[in-house]
Amino acid sequence: MKGAGPMLAPVFSGGPGGSGGSMRVLVLGYQNRTGVAETIQQLRPLIEQKVEIVQEDLTGKADLSCTEADIALVFGGDGSILRAVQQMGTHQLPVLSVNLGRLGFLAGLSRNDSLPDVLEKLSLLKRDHGPSWLEMLRGRDQNISPICGEIQSAESHSKAGRQCKDERHGCGEQYDMFGFSISSHRLLNCLVTLDGPQTSDSQPGISSFVMNEVTIQSADFHIVEVDIWADGEFLTTCHCDGLILGTPIGSTAHNLSAGGPILRPGLDAVVLSPVAPHSMTFRPIVDSAQRTFCFRLTSGSGKAAVVVDGTRIAEITAKETVYVTPSKNSLQMIELPGSSYFLKLQKKLGWGGHFVNVENRISGIDNTFGKESE
Repeated sequence: MKGAGPMLAPVFSGGPGGSGGSMRVLVLGYQNRTGVAETIQQLRPLIEQKVEIVQEDLTGKADLSCTEADIALVFGGDGSILRAVQQMGTHQLPVLSVNLGRLGFLAGLSRNDSLPDVLEKLSLLKRDHGPSWLEMLRGRDQNISPICGEIQSAESHSKAGRQCKDERHGCGEQYDMFGFSISSHRLLNCLVTLDGPQTSDSQPGISSFVMNEVTIQSADFHIVEVDIWADGEFLTTCHCDGLILGTPIGSTAHNLSAGGPILRPGLDAVVLSPVAPHSMTFRPIVDSAQRTFCFRLTSGSGKAAVVVDGTRIAEITAKETVYVTPSKNSLQMIELPGSSYFLKLQKKLGWGGHFVNVENRISGIDNTFGKESE
């Protein structure tokens, strides 16, 4: 959006305590998406009151692999998170996302949530727990005991104790990192070799991180014939309109539209789903994410496009080979208190035949298995 703020602003000085102790954030978004630049411009003064903005990029093109920050604050839809993953490369920062899109399956915050309040809580965690605060958030169980939902003052947030000491709250309930956690989602590597032998070692070509899926689809509206290997073992030749290799976090994207299963986040698995296969018995296959998958068009096929997370990265013939391998890097998402993956499925996908207020139903069920609360 023209006139809606800088596309790339290297450094903002802000946040309490200056750069020494305040939380350092990247502010990311895509300016061509309606409302993103305007929202960031509107919220920037409030954000700077809570944290230090070390860099802002609304182009989706800046190389952020060497940028030092605590978290990445991403505005937009799931596509903005996909761009951020590519921009951060091998230096993946925890992502706090603000959904300005439609579905927003990955987004943690909605338009109705208070971003300054969340940033204040995270800043308190960094201040009180020091360099280890992010490690303390990683891998925490979402199903923890009751949490004080109000922001505690700096004086009442005790590192030693686990009880809410603020008399204004009157709750006396446990808090545990304010209920925040960081979920980790394995990324994949996609390598397209250029007319090379069938080995993934040291071959020149085109490479990309994969968050959602790798898709091989016809480039000329004909069917494709794809030979498939896993760890060197030949699986089959697939005659189809396309072939999808999806991650758990991407299983609700293109894979779901193609009739593939939903994989729970955290599973070390991938799903291989054909698009309109000629054999009705070729169904989606769930396999280990630790394997190396290899795809190559047969000599009778024409051209095909290799699409990673919605972006076309290469056009291939029978001379090229596509490798998909597990990455050492992972997408890290900051999860809000009370976050539930299956609640997202119910709300976003309209499980039950129509969209319902599932929070009311969940709150009416006691923690005791099989017993409704009175």
